[in-house]
Amino acid sequence: MRKFTFILLCLLFFYSIYAKEVTLETARLIATNLYYERINDFSKLEYQEIKFTKDSGIIADNFYIFNLQDNKGFVLVSSDDAA
Repeated sequence: MRKFTFILLCLLFFYSIYAKEVTLETARLIATNLYYERINDFSKLEYQEIKFTKDSGIIADNFYIFNLQDNKGFVLVSSDDAA
């Protein structure tokens, strides 16, 4: 059992090494799609109406933060594709 656990942990570690960085443009697209998907459960909003007031860029090399207009919320997106 210990051997299996050790091998599993090693595989997970090596998988995270091969993570690619997510660009700001890709992260913005992901944030827009996620917000559009979630907001339609509560109100009708056109995809083109989603605007971000500020892109924070990468914070601590872990994630991007996108703030929405009129303090309607925010979206966090991982800065690598393995998360």
